Amino acid sequence: MSDVVENELSGSSSSSSSSSSSSSASPSSLSASASSEPEEGRKLSAIVLGATGAVGKALVVQLLKHPRFESVTCLVRRDYFVKLGDMNPKTDYTEFNKPYETEKLKSRVVDFDNIEESASPVMEEGRYDVAFCSLGSTIKKAGSKEAFWKIDHDYVLNTAKIFRQNAISYFAYVSTINANASGMAFYTKTKGQVENDLMEVGFPRLSILRPSLLIAEREESRPGERLAQIVMPYISWIFPRKYQEIAVETVAKAMIEDSLKFVKDSEEGKDIEKVQIFESDVLQVMGTDPKKVILP
Repeated sequence: MSDVVENELSGSSSSSSSSSSSSSASPSSLSASASSEPEEGRKLSAIVLGATGAVGKALVVQLLKHPRFESVTCLVRRDYFVKLGDMNPKTDYTEFNKPYETEKLKSRVVDFDNIEESASPVMEEGRYDVAFCSLGSTIKKAGSKEAFWKIDHDYVLNTAKIFRQNAISYFAYVSTINANASGMAFYTKTKGQVENDLMEVGFPRLSILRPSLLIAEREESRPGERLAQIVMPYISWIFPRKYQEIAVETVAKAMIEDSLKFVKDSEEGKDIEKVQIFESDVLQVMGTDPKKVILP
């Protein structure tokens, strides 16, 4: 459920211990306001980490169609382009099957084991206003806990440090529900540690998204997740909204909404919450009603 990805909140701060202050948004902190997504305004450049996963694909498609973003650069481990062609009516995804690049979309192959040197040419290509990260795996797909940690922790943190060194001010990270560095489950414990370590990188704005069960069409087989996707719509009403399923398109929309609000607030000289945690119930509102904004 992460870049292959997934994700808690009730109005408290991060469940992961950290010396950095953070705040969590809750549905009660949402209020109707002017949309943070005006079509007018300076054009923005985004860099995406984890563009080949479920959330990443949905995010790239929305960024490419969004009038505010003039450039989308994806850091990938292998050539993998998004083809803006026939849309899948079920998911609104594009067909991710042919190499394709436009003036707006750029895919850059990097070596995450040597990210400082590998990403240097990409950082020199231009200015990046915001960064989005949905990079992640599963222990099964990675092959071991060690390999999973390397992808989900080391790759994410090391790349985030490069972004910050190159003056990127906004970083959005797709974590998982119940992420907790002190937890028992290795998956959620790893995500919680990533959250904590990202707080120490020093972004003027770090947004942590904790979606619940992700609804998406995946290229790999995940029988357990697929079964949950089929069953949950019929029984989700018995669970708190935070634990209900959420579409990857909704998560992607929420990420974009939050980034645009950050840009707008920064340009207006407003105080910026350095770390904000968005639980799945809040993401549902952010991603479905663009006229609602998160209040500090």
